[in-house]
Amino acid sequence: MILFELHYAPLGSEEIETTEFIKFKDVVDYIKSKINNKPKVYLYCKGKGNHTNNKLTENMIIVTHNIDEIFMLMWWNEDFRRTGQTFLQEYESYTDAYEVALAMRENTGLAYNKQ
Repeated sequence: MILFELHYAPLGSEEIETTEFIKFKDVVDYIKSKINNKPKVYLYCKGKGNHTNNKLTENMIIVTHNIDEIFMLMWWNEDFRRTGQTFLQEYESYTDAYEVALAMRENTGLAYNKQ
């Protein structure tokens, strides 16, 4: 029974790796095994899950250069440990990561200043 699905896009790769897990701890361990010390910016998004009741964390986008911030959020926020899809993408700069984050929010009506 698959409970977690990680979509991981490493820096410099055109492909997104999709891996399925049964335990949340295995998701974290897998991510830790993939990262290296090369400076990069991470875009993390927790997609809608089977048991997600919290609209605050559903589809929340986090952009940071510190992977430990993402791990802390994943461990300390119960909703992030619930089943569902997780997206982790690596970028060379904040500009690249924020461009993707903005594109992900274009349909909200809040993506751009009103003229």
